[in-house]
Amino acid sequence: SSSMSKEIHLSDRMGKFLQKVNIIRDYLEDYVDGRAWWPKSIWSKYSETDDLGYFCKMDDQKVRANSLACLNELVTDALELAP
Repeated sequence: SSSMSKEIHLSDRMGKFLQKVNIIRDYLEDYVDGRAWWPKSIWSKYSETDDLGYFCKMDDQKVRANSLACLNELVTDALELAP
């Protein structure tokens, strides 16, 4: 039915939204464990190196600013899935 189809679509979008939130939240843990789930198409815009570990250097003000800009884009991308 149409109602069931809408509910499946909504639950699929919420699942993808939550998955993106978890990926954003677990960045450092994943990086330390040798995993990288952040989409390179986004983070490479803000990294001055070709290494996702660039964002770990929080004592550098430029890295902090680039990290915040990257996070803003990642969060905005995730929020597009929220109902």
